[in-house]
Amino acid sequence: MSYMSNNNNNNDDENEISTEQSNNFSSIVKLNIGGKKFMTSKSTLYSKGENLITRLVENSQKQSIFDVVKDEKGYIFIDRNGYYFEIILDYLRTLQWDIPRNITFSIIKRELDFYCISYDDDEFIIDQPLQTISQYEFNLLISSSSNHVSHVSHLNLQRIFLDDRDKNIVFHFCDFSFVKCKQYNLEYHGNSYFNFHNCFFYKSDFDLFHKNLLFADCTMKHTNINNTIGSYYTKFENCEIKESDIRIRGCKILNKYESKIIKSKVIDSIFEVDSAKLNKEGTEFTNTTISIIKLD
Repeated sequence: MSYMSNNNNNNDDENEISTEQSNNFSSIVKLNIGGKKFMTSKSTLYSKGENLITRLVENSQKQSIFDVVKDEKGYIFIDRNGYYFEIILDYLRTLQWDIPRNITFSIIKRELDFYCISYDDDEFIIDQPLQTISQYEFNLLISSSSNHVSHVSHLNLQRIFLDDRDKNIVFHFCDFSFVKCKQYNLEYHGNSYFNFHNCFFYKSDFDLFHKNLLFADCTMKHTNINNTIGSYYTKFENCEIKESDIRIRGCKILNKYESKIIKSKVIDSIFEVDSAKLNKEGTEFTNTTISIIKLD
C-alpha cells in the first residue's frame, strides 16, 4: 500500500511539472514580421496594454472565427517591416526608446498606429544627447561645407542666431530653443531652403524672406514663424504646433507657390496663410485661428 501511494504522488508531481511547463511554453510568442523572426513573451507584448499582436496571439491559442496566418514553423506571420518592429519590440521590453538616427519618428509612429500600440507624442521629443556648439562654431560649420547643401545633425543650437543669407541647410534632430533668425536676404533666390527634420522649437523666432521651408516631424511651442513673399513653398508634415504664430505670405506672380500642413496637430495657435493655396490634409486644428489672406 505504501508503495502504491508513493507512485501516485510521483505521478501527481509529474503532472504538475508538465502543466507548469505547458503554461511557460504558452507564454512564449513566436512572430514572423516580414520574414524576420522574433521570440518574446506575452507579458512583454502586453506591457503597453492590448494591441493587434496580443489579439492575434489570443486568437491563435483558442478557437476563433478570425484566421491567424502562421508560417511553416508555426510563427505568427505579419506582413510588415521587421527592422522597424525590432525597434518597437525593444521598446516594449524596456519602455525606453532607442531609435537609430536614420529612422524618423513618423515611421515609428506609423508602425505603432498599425499595431495599435499606445504612445504619447511627448515620448518623441528629442531625447538623445545633443552636442552644444557656439555661434562661432556654427558659422564655421556652415561656411566650411564644400557642397551647396549643409547637413547639420544632433546639435543643441539654443540661442544661436541663424542668418537667412546662409546657403541651403538640412537640419536633423536639432534643438532650436530660443533661436532667432532675422531676414537679411532681400534678394530673390527661388531655390534657397531650410529643411528641418525631427527638430524641437521653443520660443524660437524666424523672420524669413524668400526662403523655402520644410518642417517634418517637428515639435513647436511658443514659436513665431514669418515667411514673407517670394518662397515657392512652406510645408509642415507630421508636426505638432502649440501656442505658436505661423504667418506665411505667398507671391501672386509665383504660381508654383504652395503651403501645406499635412497630418499635423495645431493647438492654441494662429495660422495665417493664403487659404486658396493651403493644403490642410489630415490636420487637426484645436482652438486655432486660421486667417485668410487674399492676394490682389
